[in-house]
Amino acid sequence: MPRDVQRSKVYNWEDSLPLWAVGIEGRRSCSLRRCRELVDAATKLYGLPKIEVRVPEVDNRKSSAYYQEHFISLPKHFHRKDVALHEAAHYITGVLWPKATDHGPVFVRVYMHLLHELLGGDIKWLEDYAQFHSVKFSTRKTYSPGYKTLTPWQHASLQMDINHRSFLKR
Repeated sequence: MPRDVQRSKVYNWEDSLPLWAVGIEGRRSCSLRRCRELVDAATKLYGLPKIEVRVPEVDNRKSSAYYQEHFISLPKHFHRKDVALHEAAHYITGVLWPKATDHGPVFVRVYMHLLHELLGGDIKWLEDYAQFHSVKFSTRKTYSPGYKTLTPWQHASLQMDINHRSFLKR
């Protein structure tokens, strides 16, 4: 797996983003249901099967949000719109561009598109702010929603794999 060289830069960039810039009015936090709705909308935007969003069994302040193969784990203190979309961007990038690094330019581009499309964030401002924070992002349109899609066979295969793994975890 390639080294995640800009992880801390991406986290610093995200944490410093003003709420208005990412299209969030009011509070950053939301319900688990709203997080699931955002992740579902993100997967639909990129033509991917839904992915399970769950609260980890051990849910404390040290728990992190993460994407792992076929589910997204969101501890209660990470029930936030931006975090839900961050993890959805990991899922989308991992499926459509598996050679892309975890917090690399492709991931950042996908995340920006999600903030823009689903929360109304200003994409030009997000790009400028990322450059200010030395966060690299792809400028290629190939990472836009709808540009790359799975074939019906790939979609069905991925959905069966997700369902099978979810069943085994129970």
